[in-house]
Amino acid sequence: MVKQILRQRLGQHLRLTPQMRQSIHLLQLSSADLDQEIFDALEANPLLESGDDDLDWNTAGHSTEPTFAEVEETAFRATGSGQQADRTPERLNPEVEIAQIEDDPTDRRLSPMQFEPYDTLNTIQHGATLREVLLKELVGHRLSSLDSAIAQAIIGCIDERGYLRASNEELREILAPEFCAEQDEIEAMVRLVQSLSLRGIAARDLGECLRIQLEALDPETPGQAVAILVVGRYLDLLAQHKYDKLIQTLGVSRKELSQARDLVQGLDHAPGRHLTVDRPDHVIPDVFVCRLANGWSVRPAVEPRQHLRLNHDYHDYFTTGDPDTRRYLKEKLQEARGFIRSLSQRRDTILRVAEQIVLHQPAFMHAGASELKPLTQREIALALELHESTVSRASDQKFMLTPQGLFEFKYFFTGSVGSNPDKSLSAHAIQAQIRKVIESEPPLKPISDSAITQLLTAQGVNVARRTVAKYRRQMNIAPASQRKSVL
Repeated sequence: MVKQILRQRLGQHLRLTPQMRQSIHLLQLSSADLDQEIFDALEANPLLESGDDDLDWNTAGHSTEPTFAEVEETAFRATGSGQQADRTPERLNPEVEIAQIEDDPTDRRLSPMQFEPYDTLNTIQHGATLREVLLKELVGHRLSSLDSAIAQAIIGCIDERGYLRASNEELREILAPEFCAEQDEIEAMVRLVQSLSLRGIAARDLGECLRIQLEALDPETPGQAVAILVVGRYLDLLAQHKYDKLIQTLGVSRKELSQARDLVQGLDHAPGRHLTVDRPDHVIPDVFVCRLANGWSVRPAVEPRQHLRLNHDYHDYFTTGDPDTRRYLKEKLQEARGFIRSLSQRRDTILRVAEQIVLHQPAFMHAGASELKPLTQREIALALELHESTVSRASDQKFMLTPQGLFEFKYFFTGSVGSNPDKSLSAHAIQAQIRKVIESEPPLKPISDSAITQLLTAQGVNVARRTVAKYRRQMNIAPASQRKSVL
């Protein structure tokens, strides 16, 4: 028999308020995603508007005009007593409202004139597709209906890299039953498409693509004949850097083979990719690191369209007698305040994390990756008295523009390598040293991974050979056997 019992239990549970959820959501967004989030908020909330027209961070917080909250309170007092307001409230000063929401708007803020704002829309370029370019050039040739159909079928079977992915039999099936094309007619149209302005287009394999580009060069080009022979029959030996075997097989000198190799390396192995219309990846820095006389300065790169304020055009409606209108405006006012406050917290958190990164990595700002020190997100979290997950969100998809280039925040978080804590280096610093050793090696006698390990050990960096090999592969550097030069 089931017995029902009523009990009381006392406990504690962690619950996130809507404001906290919104702050966490905005913190983990990238700059491009934040722009879309702001656009959606402006569309959904009439009490929000962009403040990039006349927002002045230097004067914010010093105005004496009434805020939106004061106008709202005055209106409710008037309507609550059954009387309409006898005069129009004073104009709202949105800068004051923002100044009350933010702790100190003049601290850590940039004047819009200090840095030129990035416009993500200007980074998107649109061009003609590969098919459109080839069809446009084909119009200039006087072709019969059969030849034109064959050429269009060939262009339709070219992939985004520029290679012809259909055999002659497959092309004949595409043209049937309207046209009956012979082998020589198809081959003639293939050569015509290959002769268009984009050299290497409509090749069936890599060797043919390189050969077409080589044959288009000046016949007096040094190494052209050897290069055509290599890409036609010995491309695999060239890819494996078996130069001695190539010299013996072709009966040429090292200088001639070196000239041929340089020609082949300068060719385009995928000529169609330049006309592939993709949405390019663009990166917008979140902070700027500037050199000062006594150190470094970290400044936020807030774009003008990310400056929001309260819309003063609706303050008159707070005096209306319609309770539904007042309730709606009150809800939207609370949402607008929360959104502006979340944006401010996001900027402050990202800036604080960036300042700590620069504080821990001053040598990197001066010398680059070779001086990058081991650093973890836990160290930043302890220094800022934040949770490690907050530091992770503030670092994800956030970028810092430094004198050494543009880097993601997470680039600076790297583990230490080495058993001695006092002399341990970051993985990026060791990779930079390995790259420096390889760049200075003799072309005819590349340095092996074991030799690199011995050189690093002599410099006080104790790493294993397998670690050197792993970092070399991560940097896309070939092994010593494949780095050997012809000359």
